[in-house]
Amino acid sequence: MKAKIVRALPLGVLIALTIATGIWVSSAAEAVIETKIAFDRAEALKTLGNFTPEQREAYRTFQQRDFLFLVVYGITLLIANIKALTWKGASRKRFLWQSVLLVVPVAAAACDLVEDLTILAWLNDTKPLETALDAAWWWGLGKFTFFAIAILVPVLLTAHRFLKKRTADHEKYQNKDSIDRTYYTLRAALAALVILLLGALLVRTISLCWCIRGSISAYYYTALQPMFVGTLIAVGICLIVYQGTTYIENILLDTAGFLAFIVAFVPTAPGDPRCPESLIKSGISKSDDIRLEVVQYNVFPLLVVALAATLWALLARYGAKPPDGDDKARTAWRHELIRLRTGLCAEVVAIFWFACFHENSRDMAHGVAAFGLFACIIGVVWSNHLSRRGNPGYNQMYLVVAVIMAGTLLSTAVLHFIYKWPVAIFYVEVGLIVEFALFWILQTKDLKGKPNPATTTGGAGG
Repeated sequence: MKAKIVRALPLGVLIALTIATGIWVSSAAEAVIETKIAFDRAEALKTLGNFTPEQREAYRTFQQRDFLFLVVYGITLLIANIKALTWKGASRKRFLWQSVLLVVPVAAAACDLVEDLTILAWLNDTKPLETALDAAWWWGLGKFTFFAIAILVPVLLTAHRFLKKRTADHEKYQNKDSIDRTYYTLRAALAALVILLLGALLVRTISLCWCIRGSISAYYYTALQPMFVGTLIAVGICLIVYQGTTYIENILLDTAGFLAFIVAFVPTAPGDPRCPESLIKSGISKSDDIRLEVVQYNVFPLLVVALAATLWALLARYGAKPPDGDDKARTAWRHELIRLRTGLCAEVVAIFWFACFHENSRDMAHGVAAFGLFACIIGVVWSNHLSRRGNPGYNQMYLVVAVIMAGTLLSTAVLHFIYKWPVAIFYVEVGLIVEFALFWILQTKDLKGKPNPATTTGGAGG
């Protein structure tokens, strides 16, 4: 034990000396903190060329101390790594990585030493400023590169070892457990997104002394814009990825998810006079041309990607034709072809509309997509009512939720267009979201631990 302590003393002394030298260097850094230069050569020439004698002397003192610190630091690194390389039982692979860890930090310290010597040569008037800066730039670049590698390699190795240990066979989920967890986590994520949006609206409404804008979409022009857009995009992804329990439910979920992207990317028409203090200063709320640019540069990439993905899925489905004897599989295959062809045609029509009718798409796309999104959700609830005929309890609950949602959506025409209630759309949207959340909870309880109640197509996509 005593022998081990004695062998460790030189390295311990060097480490203590390195720390002490670092503190000594930092005591001189304050005097030159405003004169330190980075990689901007023109700015460095201007700064260093205008040094006063006092600044040159302070800078020389700092560079000399920094040089001594780096000498002690480099020696400490070298000895520490040599000791690590002489550990017993080290494999060739481990020896290789330890060699990298030895060379890289020492190389970084060496580059820093030469950089300091170059600047000291200029301060001692033995080298022109331009030449010193050119050399210092390259040595400084090498220093930062080697230091970055010296930091990243141990971090990546540690992460690799941790992940390797945590992915051992005894740490793995069973395949079915993993699928079930993914399925119910996806459902929980969609519910969490709904709660997140409603919570943000509540907090913002309270902060404005219960002042409510005309619709949830009108909050696009407030500080909630990132929340509104981000939540809708995430909801759209969840709806598309989620696999419905029936063929028609899957189609409705895909359509609703796609329309959620349109609602997020196409701003609603500005001009809502309510809560003017909540508006953010943005040209988009004042210029129709800027709104049109927002629509074009956001919606067109969405439509092109959707068209390409649908075309790829259609071609892949053509190449996966089931054998003639399997009638059920061939029926499902034909249904999937119809679904993909219909989606392809709809996307072509959408691209044509957005390309040829700019102002019309700018002003109408948001409202049409929002109405279609809620209509598809109501269709999902209704399809679950029809597919649960063998379960009277959930069958009736789905029917009630579907009827309430349909009535809520239709009440928009009466409250907004006939009675001109300025916040009718806001309350209708909140009501529909809450009702959808209720359906989602019911369906989660209904499906948990049960096999799929109806035959699905097993198509690509959600």
